[in-house]
Amino acid sequence: MLEDALDEIKTDWKPLITRVLSEHPDIALQLKGEYTKYNGITSIYPPVKKVFSAFNHFNQADLKVIIIGQDPYHQKGQANGLAFSVEEGVKIPPSLRNILKKIQIEYTQIRPIKNGDLTYLAKQGVLLINRTLTVRDSQANSHQKIWSKFTPHLIKEILLANREKNNSIVLLLWGNNAMKVLKDMDGDMEVKKKAIAFHQIFMSCHPSPLSAVRGKWFNNEHFTRTNEYLESLGKEKIEWYPEELKLDLFTN
Repeated sequence: MLEDALDEIKTDWKPLITRVLSEHPDIALQLKGEYTKYNGITSIYPPVKKVFSAFNHFNQADLKVIIIGQDPYHQKGQANGLAFSVEEGVKIPPSLRNILKKIQIEYTQIRPIKNGDLTYLAKQGVLLINRTLTVRDSQANSHQKIWSKFTPHLIKEILLANREKNNSIVLLLWGNNAMKVLKDMDGDMEVKKKAIAFHQIFMSCHPSPLSAVRGKWFNNEHFTRTNEYLESLGKEKIEWYPEELKLDLFTN
């Protein structure tokens, strides 16, 4: 299964992902067991060809932002391999709806975003990665243990590699699950601290409805602050909304 998923990666992320997976051979074994056990009984999302979709839209040198989600949507037809994102035409889930609403709050001169497919962000160098990359149908967090070590390990490797290249990136960590990725990184503590300190990290509550209200999600200004930081480094900002939604201010 993992071999098929890796074969779908057409960017230079493939060697890194393959190496990190090789250091966690239990992932392949457990996933094989899942697909064998539940074959014909229930589905596993996203489809195999989209498990590593987050890495298929840009090369490593173009990375600007990392957004960490929890696990894929667990209903049929929703998950497309990008954190928080759904396939075009699918009803927008509550957390994503709050993300899109927040973008519109920060960028007032746009029409409402009604498409939940965030591929347009991925194409700009935004890595939309879940902590857990697969899930059983209708069973949230069912594969959490399988991927528990992979994502923190991979994020650590990405942070260290970009530090060595003097390329500071932005991490948007929304909710305790995402924040815990930094704590769960393996290896020497001093190395981790150096890797983390080099990059810009913005933290907030999760955009889920209850958490968003209690934790003041709509006050975090993460999208504006991210662009301000990127521009301070001389990088192009992220267009957080599709260009076609921008209002023509000069239209009578």
